[in-house]
Amino acid sequence: MQLINATKRTGKAKEIILVMPDYPCARQDKTHAMRECISARLVADLFDKAGLDDIITIDLHSEQIEGFFKSVDHLKMTPIFADYLKKRYDKLTKKFNLKGDYSDLVVVAPDEGGLRSANDFAKRIGENVEVAFAKQQRKRNVIHKKKIYGLVGDVKNKIVVSYDDILATGSTMFNVAKAVKQGGAKYMFGLCTHALGFDDKDEDNKIIKTFGQKLDESDIDELVVTNSRPEFYECVLKDELLQKKTNVISIAKYLAEAIKRSKKGETIREMMRNIEIEDLYEEIYEAKQEK
Repeated sequence: MQLINATKRTGKAKEIILVMPDYPCARQDKTHAMRECISARLVADLFDKAGLDDIITIDLHSEQIEGFFKSVDHLKMTPIFADYLKKRYDKLTKKFNLKGDYSDLVVVAPDEGGLRSANDFAKRIGENVEVAFAKQQRKRNVIHKKKIYGLVGDVKNKIVVSYDDILATGSTMFNVAKAVKQGGAKYMFGLCTHALGFDDKDEDNKIIKTFGQKLDESDIDELVVTNSRPEFYECVLKDELLQKKTNVISIAKYLAEAIKRSKKGETIREMMRNIEIEDLYEEIYEAKQEK
């Protein structure tokens, strides 16, 4: 904010565009209890006050956050993840002797609120892709904790995909994976745009279990994340447990293309229509051990 303000005041910049792949405080886009701050709106107001003209970001926690800014280019990871999954699905059809028409692929939403996004994602992959969702309840006064008590949809003998924008402790995705495997699924993909990968800690802030350990013990067969959080990518390069199941996709080309196109006055939809999806990303880390 200081850089934006200084550039506006002393540099007399004509336009200031902020490229922020992972927007902070995005999950606090509404009040969950009385007298809470709507942090996502507060941060947007502070950027506006500092002198920001436009922001380029990826996979906001909710689309309503777009209304917090004067101008925003909201990039979605669904087309890129869909393209990635199609390539992986082609390989898995041979491994599991599947039909190859996507009728054995299911997208599982982490909750009922994610059904709309799950449906949109499923349509991008193929017409025959089915959708299911996990029935869950958030634990009051416990951060990042939810309890899953059921799965709505058929996942037996299916390849299942769980897609979320933020992966914090991973508890939701791990619980979804457990429910999915109990339902008879053959293979489980976990897709996440912004990977935080928090360790489990006790009251004295001592690590009980690392995120790598949790992932290794989980029912997820393959975790696919972007490098929107460079620190998590660095953890993958160092942690052998993370390396077993984690694939990392670089979004650098996606952002670069969005910046170039924005200067031409093109919309995001025009950009996606005029360029091949496979040219917008690259896999920069591939899991060493494939289940």
